[in-house]
Amino acid sequence: MRQQTDHAEIITGWVPKTLRTPNNHDRIANMDKVVNFVNQSIEELKKIRWPSKKETIRLTGFVIGVSLGVGLFVMFFDYLFAKLVTFLLTK
Repeated sequence: MRQQTDHAEIITGWVPKTLRTPNNHDRIANMDKVVNFVNQSIEELKKIRWPSKKETIRLTGFVIGVSLGVGLFVMFFDYLFAKLVTFLLTK
């Protein structure tokens, strides 16, 4: 039976042993930071809870409704200010 590998083993396994010399200590330290970041990112991505289809449709409708409401609000005041400016300049 095949043993399941951990993501950390897969990612850290690609660093060649020839790079692990005292002269390349800074490079290896930077690689270790990158590997640590990627491993933490993978763990965080596992925690994501995606919304259901019903919830996505409901929230999309809400965003569209609010956008239309704000658009109408801005359009109304734009029209009102345009009429006001026209009235003040033509008088």
